[in-house]
Amino acid sequence: MKSVFLDKIDKCTLKFSDIDFYYDVVFEGEDKISKINPEALEVGIKFSIYSKYKSQVVEAANRLSTKTINAIGNMKTPVIIEITPSIDLIDITISGLGDNFTIKNLKQGQKIVVNGEDGTVLQGGANKFMDTDMWEFPKLSPGTNSVTFSKNSCDVSIKYKPRWI
Repeated sequence: MKSVFLDKIDKCTLKFSDIDFYYDVVFEGEDKISKINPEALEVGIKFSIYSKYKSQVVEAANRLSTKTINAIGNMKTPVIIEITPSIDLIDITISGLGDNFTIKNLKQGQKIVVNGEDGTVLQGGANKFMDTDMWEFPKLSPGTNSVTFSKNSCDVSIKYKPRWI
């Protein structure tokens, strides 16, 4: 059972009940092993933390041309943008989340998800990256971010996890 447990925690997220943060960690090794009784072991475990963040924040920007987001934290954080057009659109350009990016061929009522966390652009679960013009996935900087949309005929949701070093 010890080896199965250690395999499961190779790369995982830790959340402590008395702390508001989540920690993405990588298993570094065992520190000590001692037998508590014939059925149980106590294992000291070493982790390296590579990300510290709080619960996801959702900002709505429904049918707006500009949205100001005050991102908490002290490091850049990837965002997940969900765009649902109210009419068919040739394209929409979004700026203020790193480099500007454009999504083409938007269909009324069909949600497009630009996911900066896992590096995907999807529409109805299908890959829409070929209709996207970007150099990098969107992210928020700590502090005030002014996000602009070239069209104001979309319901937009911007999700992010505030991150700290």
